[in-house]
Amino acid sequence: MKKILILGLALMVIMTLSFTVIAAEGPDDAYERTGTDPLAESYDAGWVIDVGSLEGWTSSNFETLSQQESGVSEIVGEGVTVIGTNVKWDGPSDVLPLSVVGPPEFDFEQVINYEVNAYAEIPCYLEMNIFGNGGWMKGKSIGQGAVTDVEAVTNHYMLFHTNFGGVLDEDWNFVEQGDHLYSSFSARDRNDMPALYIHACDLWTANLFGNVPYGFSVASAGLGSSNQLPIHMRHVIQDELDFPDMDAFSSTDTLTADGVEIAQFAALHTAQINMQFRVPYANIAAGVYTGTVTFSMYSI
Repeated sequence: MKKILILGLALMVIMTLSFTVIAAEGPDDAYERTGTDPLAESYDAGWVIDVGSLEGWTSSNFETLSQQESGVSEIVGEGVTVIGTNVKWDGPSDVLPLSVVGPPEFDFEQVINYEVNAYAEIPCYLEMNIFGNGGWMKGKSIGQGAVTDVEAVTNHYMLFHTNFGGVLDEDWNFVEQGDHLYSSFSARDRNDMPALYIHACDLWTANLFGNVPYGFSVASAGLGSSNQLPIHMRHVIQDELDFPDMDAFSSTDTLTADGVEIAQFAALHTAQINMQFRVPYANIAAGVYTGTVTFSMYSI
């Protein structure tokens, strides 16, 4: 009887040990993921625990685990228990460095746009240089509405004199120089003298530039108290040429008080205009005739 009792106790011990081993080695189905591992979502890995009670867990319950440089535990073997609860690491055998795994990349596609109105103003500018009869003038107009009136330079005249400018025929050809025109005609022929003119001393030139479209005109009411001596002119636009082509001059214009427009030009164009002037000579009473000639440059 005693032997039977001893045998029964032995069988109970063996069965108890068997159940303990089975509990310790429980199947994978007995584990549940905690979801706390940063690599679990990407590599299907992480701490898994038995679904048993977690009561009584403290740090002293865990066996000391070695650490990789990355801070992730090496694989933990089966059989580590916390009050009978199995704990293991179900992750990759080779832990990837952070440079390979990398932080998650997010493209939030965020944008802030702010559109403002832009405004720039370039000041308008005109420049006119006038040369003739040994004198010159330089005038500038800067800014909208600016009007520049340049006073005549001292002793700068447009001089009509037979001894300096010479005598022209109707076609602007020089035919004679001197103040003895009537001595060449008999008294009977003087009423039938051809049209002759006194040429202004020197060729007159206007150099122009503007950063706006502009025009150029010349005005004169004529010479004399009653403006009885009109001024004729012709011109040639001589851009970038050293000397004017005399055959390229325009037809003859008679200046008026309102002015004769010579030409219009585009913005940023540099123009050179050469001009000739004359006044009637034949059948004009002797005397001194005075007046003015105005050169004008203006925006259009």
